Amino acid sequence: MSPSRARGGVARTLTKREIEDRLDEMLRQSGEAAIQKLRDDARQIADELGLADEFQQLDALIGTMLGTREAAMESPVAMARAAGFCFNHKICLANKAG
Repeated sequence: MSPSRARGGVARTLTKREIEDRLDEMLRQSGEAAIQKLRDDARQIADELGLADEFQQLDALIGTMLGTREAAMESPVAMARAAGFCFNHKICLANKAG
């Protein structure tokens, strides 16, 4: 979640939009338990790695994807999920309507 310069044309980090897309994919493929485990694992190592701020950003994104928090999203897929709608998927795991 910390920006970095690309060396040799390849970025070493993902953009926020790419992270949101991967979190959505993880939710679709593995469910809420997997994304919650990711958050728990990140929480355990964040301070040790000096990445507390980055963890807070990840925590906000995951919470928003799960419908328990509100954070600004960049990915159309993540925005749709946060609003409770599917985005080109047959199954929507974040159905807030019912």
